[in-house]
Amino acid sequence: MANDNHANYGKIGFAILAGTLAIVCSLVYIAGIGDRGQEVMAESYFDTSVSGLSVGSNVDFRGVKIGEVKAIDFASFIYPGHKHDESNRQRIVVTMALSRKGFREDDGYTAEMIIKDLVSHGLHATISSSGITGLSHIELQIPDTPVEDKQIPWRSRYILIPPAPSMMDSLSSAATKLMNQISTMDFASAWSNISVCAENAASVTKKVDVLLESQASSIGSAIGNMEELSASVKELSRKLEENPSLILRSQDPAPLPETSW
Repeated sequence: MANDNHANYGKIGFAILAGTLAIVCSLVYIAGIGDRGQEVMAESYFDTSVSGLSVGSNVDFRGVKIGEVKAIDFASFIYPGHKHDESNRQRIVVTMALSRKGFREDDGYTAEMIIKDLVSHGLHATISSSGITGLSHIELQIPDTPVEDKQIPWRSRYILIPPAPSMMDSLSSAATKLMNQISTMDFASAWSNISVCAENAASVTKKVDVLLESQASSIGSAIGNMEELSASVKELSRKLEENPSLILRSQDPAPLPETSW
């Protein structure tokens, strides 16, 4: 009887242990850990603020969600063994988990190979704002204009997708450059140059007026001669119409004596 009780207790304990393992495995799978084989890890880095971006934010490719943000850390924390200058210490590294379903794997052409090929053709990561909510997401895209990638002192753990400035960052940078140029302009010298040009233009205009006044009589005479020449041409044209033979001789010949009465 005692042996039967021990056997029953063993079966109950085994059932409890098996049930616990099943529950734990289910929770792990639901949490996404069991689906890691369907993910491709990638990362990017940003020199600007990542405000609005958080773990779980979408990673989109041409507006289609293909993954999510897994971690956001300072570069100096992730790669402590590398020499970081001031700019590198402030850089933020964003780790992304991309779904293999977002890439067509075919004939040994894996998602990793596809992503690396896209990067070689200009794929970049941009932080984009999601409207008025203040939330942000990562947008993967190939910019219309080439982007100069910065050098980093570390070797990335995952596939590296270089960053590209967002539209707001580009506008802010352009506005800053414009204000810097305006602040360095010498408006006093520019106004002085404009004044000198205006004085020179006035002097030229005055000289032209004097020249026209001094040549007024000559101009009037030339106009009179042109009028007389025009009248002469009209008279010659009329005579040629009446007697075209004048083209060959200056005037009609004298009549023959036999014809005169």
